Amino acid sequence: MVEYSCSECTSSVLTALGLFKSYYPAYRRNEIEETIERGIEYLHKVQHPNGCWVGNWGICFTYATMFVLDCLAMKNETYLNNEAVEKACNFLVSKQRPDGESYKVIQHYPVQRLF
Repeated sequence: MVEYSCSECTSSVLTALGLFKSYYPAYRRNEIEETIERGIEYLHKVQHPNGCWVGNWGICFTYATMFVLDCLAMKNETYLNNEAVEKACNFLVSKQRPDGESYKVIQHYPVQRLF
């Protein structure tokens, strides 16, 4: 079995590490900070040009993009100071329907695998 990296799982782990670090700032500090930085770099690398991230769980694009945005907010990357976040927010708004649903109108993008 091979497990591939995926944006929503990576962002969940990074968010958990960030929360852990806030409670135990001295515990393996350098390793945790390096892991978070490498993870953030990965997330920026796999963002699609239209602003979304591809996910493997739930409602693929919406779900993954939501998790990544939560993670990037932990690093103070926001709509006002980060182009990637701005693009992601614009992507989500562009797919929102009046009834609150979004997944039925999202186009399919091939999943990008990084080895």
